[in-house]
Amino acid sequence: MKRISALIIVVLCAALCGCDSLRGGVVLDAVASGADASESAAGNSLTAYTKMVYSPTASLRNKLTEKHWYNCEDLSEEWIFTDETVTVNGEELPCSVKNPLFQGLSVIVGDTTYRVYEPDDETVYLIGNSETITLYSDESEEYRRLVRTEKIEQSAGELLKRYPDNDGWLEYKNCGDIPLLASADIIDEALYYGAFVVTTPEELASAVWAVNTMTDAYFPIKIDADIDLSGYEWAPMGWNGGANDHPFNGAVFGEGHTISNMTINSDDSDVGFIGWETFCYVGDITFDGAKVRGGCNVGVVSGQAIGGSYDGITIKNSTVDGSTAGSMLGWDANTSKKNCSADVIVNGKEFPFLSYNDKEKSEIIIENPVEITLNEQTHEVTRPEVEGYRNLGWMVFFNGEQVLHRNAENELSYTYFLNEPGYYEIYLTAYVQGQYVPISNTVSYTIY
Repeated sequence: MKRISALIIVVLCAALCGCDSLRGGVVLDAVASGADASESAAGNSLTAYTKMVYSPTASLRNKLTEKHWYNCEDLSEEWIFTDETVTVNGEELPCSVKNPLFQGLSVIVGDTTYRVYEPDDETVYLIGNSETITLYSDESEEYRRLVRTEKIEQSAGELLKRYPDNDGWLEYKNCGDIPLLASADIIDEALYYGAFVVTTPEELASAVWAVNTMTDAYFPIKIDADIDLSGYEWAPMGWNGGANDHPFNGAVFGEGHTISNMTINSDDSDVGFIGWETFCYVGDITFDGAKVRGGCNVGVVSGQAIGGSYDGITIKNSTVDGSTAGSMLGWDANTSKKNCSADVIVNGKEFPFLSYNDKEKSEIIIENPVEITLNEQTHEVTRPEVEGYRNLGWMVFFNGEQVLHRNAENELSYTYFLNEPGYYEIYLTAYVQGQYVPISNTVSYTIY
């Protein structure tokens, strides 16, 4: 017991004295046990078998010296730390790291003492009596974001003046190089003629800017040439989460052209060429060499696709990474996908589906399928009473394209109203394991 008390006293004394052994660490000698311990006590000495080092000051000092730091209030103010100095914009000042008992870590710069708060490896808060200085590492995402924002404010002043971002796209989402490429004059011309005719990255970026900053606007986009996006950090067209929603509900007419080497590297949700769409159209276009990384809802063409129509799309030599990720589409609901193919590696694996939902649906097994019947004369479809399923609905396809998803909870029979010549298919759907999937046979008829 005396030995333990003595050891505690040694530790406290070392801390009170500001012991800085091993670059600020307190070195403790581990006490031997058993007979050896008794001999040590008898000999009135401590025998060290193992060194245990607790070194918060060394850890902070290493963190400071390993990187360059920048004041978040003024990114031109660079802080370069060494073991004993800090250089702030060329002025060298003495600097030390201390760990007074029960007071936490402190950094002393010249004659000023700052308490230190470290939320992560990329940020340091220096809290003084009259000011708080926030330092970002030059490797941090926040520093890069601030640098990009500053660059945008300097380079895109006219764009922001004429087409301001009032809903926070630049603040909430990764905007890539779009603000540096987009042009207010290009947007002016597109709005005058009622469509974007795109042949260059700048024209395509201008369309993205218009979609992401203007509300209640329909934007048809005609791709009039092959477009190579090599060297640019791209960003999705269509997003939500700001003061107003900005879904893409326009149309992209590819005209048989190719968009190559599109790179999107983001932690946001709803990531792809189109981020979030509601009832848009994309057709007759190829994506080659796309690299798309996002948080959740990620795909080459659309991250979150609601009701969109996709026709004649080819994707090759591409990769997608993220959760709820697919090849062409991430999360999709009530979309139409015709004549589409996608050679895409998703999260490091081959992905033989066009969307995340297609993959999920393929893994759902319906144990008790429902039998529906068709009246060949009236084309009325009838179902029996159904138990164990949620959100029953009639799914109707016309010439291979979905044209209706109708609630069937209280309908035992239904007749589709359209009688144009063509081929019709109808089945019963329900919400199973997070997906709307067929739970019945499919009935079909042809009107000549």
